[in-house]
Amino acid sequence: MRKALVRGTCDPDLAKEAKEVAQSRGVTFSGLLERALDSYLQVLITRDRQRRERVDEREEIQ
Repeated sequence: MRKALVRGTCDPDLAKEAKEVAQSRGVTFSGLLERALDSYLQVLITRDRQRRERVDEREEIQ
């Protein structure tokens, strides 16, 4: 689901599958969507942190 959010797609089959997964986990579809967004945000934060660390290391070497 996270990949679909990144691509900005809204495949009806994917949406149906996501709703089924949400129901099987006892959460709402919006709750599942929120979890996917939170997960993606954490990925972006981690990537940004790693990028900053690499930049800092390069600056220290110079």
